[in-house]
Amino acid sequence: MDDYKCTVELSNPRAGACLNGDTAVRSSLDEKEWHVSYASSDDVMRMGSYRPWRSEFYFNITEDGHVGNFQLEDKQTPDPEVVQYLYTPLPADLPKINKDILILEAAYEGNVDRYVRLRRPDMLNGEFQCVMRGIFHNTMFAKWWSLQPEAKDPDQKCLRSGINARFIMNNDLSRITDDTPEDDLPYNIFYPSLPTSATLEELFRRKPCMAPQIARACIVADRQSLYDDIKVYPDKFLLHEARSNSNPHYLADILQRAQELNVNLEDESDDDDDYGPDWRIHTWQDRIEASDDFKFDHISLLHRDCTAEIAGDNPDQRGMYEGFQTDLGYTNLHVCLHKQ
Repeated sequence: MDDYKCTVELSNPRAGACLNGDTAVRSSLDEKEWHVSYASSDDVMRMGSYRPWRSEFYFNITEDGHVGNFQLEDKQTPDPEVVQYLYTPLPADLPKINKDILILEAAYEGNVDRYVRLRRPDMLNGEFQCVMRGIFHNTMFAKWWSLQPEAKDPDQKCLRSGINARFIMNNDLSRITDDTPEDDLPYNIFYPSLPTSATLEELFRRKPCMAPQIARACIVADRQSLYDDIKVYPDKFLLHEARSNSNPHYLADILQRAQELNVNLEDESDDDDDYGPDWRIHTWQDRIEASDDFKFDHISLLHRDCTAEIAGDNPDQRGMYEGFQTDLGYTNLHVCLHKQ
């Protein structure tokens, strides 16, 4: 039985009878809300499963949308027991807990086994940001996503660019061919790891349009010879990276070329790109994810529609991961301080 879709799968049932937090328990039937209490999910729209609204309830087995003439004032918060499952193996039967933070953490870390088991049919708020972070930091997660139907969806250019970035940083250019559209070409190919000089040279041969990001990778890795061969058109993002580099050659070259080409590197005008280019201003040194300011318990305050706050949801597209950013620093610190 599928409590999410209110269907019974007789032709292709899932094996096993383990509880996985996907069952509508009796107590959930008592939860009601005003009919106007719906919220949209940007992540659901990004992943191609758009619905005009997203209820805060996952299940609707009574088929009334949990609509009532009243709304419970004391909404249920996750059982504190959920915290231990962030750092211990999941039991065969998952207790009745709100597993949202477990889903976000699994995506954030790129843990394929946990993510595949725990994920819900529709993405949570902030989940796609965690997925992008997991892809950049975990090759196995990127490989798994590359085999999923979403990776072939024409609308999922951000997902494909993240996968391509991870493959490039692993010195694999099999996904970069003459047929690869420019929308699928990543900008960040220098964090969290760097490709070799040979990979960058071949990438430049295959895709000359990637000269800016290849030049930036050269600046980060201090590969001056390859950088000089590219003769890149200067921009403010390269300028910002060059200012953070200990080798003065890059900054001097960018300023000189900008003067020769009459390029204003301080121009703050917006780009026409749907996602905007401003996130590219961040350098790899800007990535600090651990929190040193533990003010309150994020996990105990977690509600189903507050996951975006927990994951550091940035709808303005200003993160290192192809415009997406997430930070579970508070959650990780809470785990360190947690006592069973």
